[in-house]
Amino acid sequence: MTRRVKKTKEIDKDNSVNRDFIEIVKNYKKFTTKSEWKLILGLPILFSALTFIFMGTLEDHNTVLLKSILKINQVSISVMAILAGFNTTSLAIIAASSPRILMNLNSPEFIEQDKNDTILRQLVSFFTFAIVFQLGILVAATLITMFTENIVDLSEVFVYLTGIWVRIPLIIFGILWMTVVLFALVLSLRNATLLYRYILFIGDFSTNEENNKDKE
Repeated sequence: MTRRVKKTKEIDKDNSVNRDFIEIVKNYKKFTTKSEWKLILGLPILFSALTFIFMGTLEDHNTVLLKSILKINQVSISVMAILAGFNTTSLAIIAASSPRILMNLNSPEFIEQDKNDTILRQLVSFFTFAIVFQLGILVAATLITMFTENIVDLSEVFVYLTGIWVRIPLIIFGILWMTVVLFALVLSLRNATLLYRYILFIGDFSTNEENNKDKE
C-alpha cells in the first residue's frame, strides 16, 4: 500500500509579487509619525464626514447624494492622474541627482534607529507610496464610472432609493470615498514640501562642495 504525498509549493517571500508593495506600505507607516497621521488622515476624515452629514441632513432626495459621489469620482480621475504624474516626476528628479548626493542621502549615519532607514529610503518610500495609492484610486474610480454610468437615470424612477436605509449607506460610502481622495491630495501636498527641502539640500550640498574645492 502506497501513501500519497501531498505536494507543497515553497513560497519565496523575497521574490513574491506583492513583496515590493508590502515593503512600500510598511516603510511609509514606519517613517510617518503619529502626529503626521493625525494631520494627513484626520483632516480628510473630518472634512468628508462634515460634508456628507450636512448634505444628508439638508437634502431630501438620495439621488443628490448619489450624484455628488459620482461627481467626486469623476473629478478624482483627472486629479489622481495629475498627482501621480507629479510624484513620478519628483521621484525622477531625485533619481537623476548626482551619485555623490545619492550616496550622502543613502548613508546610515544620519539615522539612529536602523542602518537601513536612510534618508534616501524615506524619500523614495514617501513618493512611491503616493504613486501607488493614487494609481489605485485611478483604477477604482474608472471601475466605479464603468459600473455606475446609468445608475443616476435609474435612481430617479427606482422607488426603493428613497428610503433611509439607502441614504445611510450612501453617506457612509461618500465619506469613505471622499476621505480616500482627499488623503491622496494631502499626500502630494506633503511630498511637495519634501521636494522643496530636497532642492534646497542639493543647493547647499553643491555650495559646500564648491567651498571645499576653493579651500584646497
